[in-house]
Amino acid sequence: MRSRALIVLCATLAAIVALSAPFLGQSKDLTGPLKEAQFLVGTWEGEGWVMTQSGREESTVREVITPKAGGTVISLEGLGKDKKTGAVVHDAFGVMYFDQQSKSYKMRSFVASGQGGEFPATIKDGVIVWTMNAGPREIRYTIKLDGQKRWHEIGEIKLEADKWTQFFEMTLTKVK
Repeated sequence: MRSRALIVLCATLAAIVALSAPFLGQSKDLTGPLKEAQFLVGTWEGEGWVMTQSGREESTVREVITPKAGGTVISLEGLGKDKKTGAVVHDAFGVMYFDQQSKSYKMRSFVASGQGGEFPATIKDGVIVWTMNAGPREIRYTIKLDGQKRWHEIGEIKLEADKWTQFFEMTLTKVK
């Protein structure tokens, strides 16, 4: 009876070790060129707005930023819900990484609508910027920490030669 209990205990411990193995050694820190984006790692919550054809839409937002692949890639998971109805208005997943071949940062995004793509990005002095073409227009997103160490992000579209117009903003507080 005692040896049977010992066998069950050993089997249980072996199962726990085997199941947790994929999680052991996962870095919480970014490495290499991505170290500059370490400030973004964590769970963030707050509010945002976006201009649509219907007007300004406000939402609650949660972003979870996690180092992956030994800290050489950042995963970004965002979920936004309409402040009035609670309906999901933004559901996105992305990865940011440093492309060794081109020696440049890249942002690859996927959204629930099926849209997405790979876009050039920069990280410099605590500011992350990525841009994309939308037909003849250019869109850019800029993330930085504000004076209260909150994630502040804006989205802008270039409507004329050098005129950027803001269409999106969110401010998030780090909760984890």
